[in-house]
Amino acid sequence: MTVVDEVGQMINLDRLAIAAAAAALRDREYFEQTRAKVLASRSRLVAGLEKRGFATLPTQANFVMAKPPAGAGPKDVYLALKERKVLVRYFPDLPEFIRITVGTDDEIGVFFRELDALLKGVKQ
Repeated sequence: MTVVDEVGQMINLDRLAIAAAAAALRDREYFEQTRAKVLASRSRLVAGLEKRGFATLPTQANFVMAKPPAGAGPKDVYLALKERKVLVRYFPDLPEFIRITVGTDDEIGVFFRELDALLKGVKQ
């Protein structure tokens, strides 16, 4: 089977890939468990950001748009986190925000540890 993705590229799928996709779609319990984890992680991420002075935009996605507190420029936060091997996104078209993907609890813990170290340096 050949499928055309959202950018118009053709992707070939074999029977095994199709069977795996069909099984995944039928596993509603796994979907609901995964969804609940993502929602809880997103809430933790938003709460932690707001506690640290970030403003966040309402979201239903698997990412959060966050505006850093005064004195911490979004591009500077992005670059400093990148140096610490923590990847967030910065879009020049949205210069007041960074985009943070909702990760696992461990990933969010690393993110906050590195963000706290970074913000500590900004406040001094």
